[in-house]
Amino acid sequence: MRAISAWLFPVLLSCGGRTGLDVTTRPIPGGNDASTGHADASSARADVAGSSTCRWAGYAPRVTIPVTHDLVVWGAGDFNADGAVDLVAIGTNPNDDTQSLGILFNEGGGTSFRLSELHFAGYNTTPSPGDFNGDGRLDLATINNNAETVGVFLNHGDGTLADQITYPITGCSQRLASADLDGDGALDAVAPDYCFGRFSVLLNRGDGTFAPSVSGATGLADADDVAIADFDGDGHMDLAFVSFTDGEVAILSNNGRGTFARELTRFATQKHPRRLAAPDVNGDGRPDIVVVAVDSSVMEVFVNRGDGTFAAAADYSFGAGNWAADVTAADLDGDGHPDIVFLTWDPTQPFPGSPTRLAMFMNAGDGTFHPEQAFDSGRSADPTVADFNGDGLLDIAVRDFDTDTVSLYFANCR
Repeated sequence: MRAISAWLFPVLLSCGGRTGLDVTTRPIPGGNDASTGHADASSARADVAGSSTCRWAGYAPRVTIPVTHDLVVWGAGDFNADGAVDLVAIGTNPNDDTQSLGILFNEGGGTSFRLSELHFAGYNTTPSPGDFNGDGRLDLATINNNAETVGVFLNHGDGTLADQITYPITGCSQRLASADLDGDGALDAVAPDYCFGRFSVLLNRGDGTFAPSVSGATGLADADDVAIADFDGDGHMDLAFVSFTDGEVAILSNNGRGTFARELTRFATQKHPRRLAAPDVNGDGRPDIVVVAVDSSVMEVFVNRGDGTFAAAADYSFGAGNWAADVTAADLDGDGHPDIVFLTWDPTQPFPGSPTRLAMFMNAGDGTFHPEQAFDSGRSADPTVADFNGDGLLDIAVRDFDTDTVSLYFANCR
């Protein structure tokens, strides 16, 4: 493994009776705007919850875990199979801007985390958790933007990771999504190309290794994000891409073998969309589309008609003048309906570093959403949503650059 111990020194800290972690790393430029680094597609991010016997009642004031000003967390999952949800950590070497990643193991209760060994990942890393070799343990796949590769870190079984195996892809990618695209039961990977509107598909051989990537065209000027779901109800996972330049979403139909030659539908969005997710917002068993545009201050919800075409957008404002980052769909209040959460910020100031807010839209149960609920989140990066304290309700973790902490907002239980 490439040695990085000279610039990363984990130290357990105590703060107000709680223990945390101090690690020397640097934030990803642009606030980890890949899978955001949270390669999500509401997918690649691990949104994990237990079974709750209590009712959601909003969020408690944040609990902070002290870190140096450079730590970024991105993604979550139970990597060591101890029943507690861990965090994915990314750090940048200040000497050459290369990045490494590892796991922040949850020591219980979500208030104490221990950093694993760090592994070299490349540049502009985008982690995406998934069980890629079928052994029942979460692995990590990442985008290495500068090298145009996907790196796969397999789990040894105890939560520690093997060094990455890399696979070449085509174009400029900052996002990564995974799903079983060819019906063989193994997770495959898709990376959209934000430079030329193409995408790369990596089909899993079934053992966590991948066949050479196959490139395809989205028909868009650029492909900034991807969501994977069966949009036309034929039993095969399709691909939805969003274009910042075109202001459009294009959905490509899967022929059942993991190839995508036919466009299922295309529709316009607000100006400059950047991120999308594909939850079933109205509970009819069909994936819908949620889009946030960088500079429109509007969240758009497109309901699937059932044949892979979509109704006109329902628009929800999240504050005039605010811009939006990554979008996550998760059942925050435990009522069985997906809610939406994302970060907003003031575009007149640089991101990360500008004051940010966590915007939440709670699902009314019929696919419509209540007006925005929001609270200040300091100067933070995009949120990671998971049940960190094991009470069955989803919590929110963000990196706060203003206070040099990872801030955890635990769901109130009543």
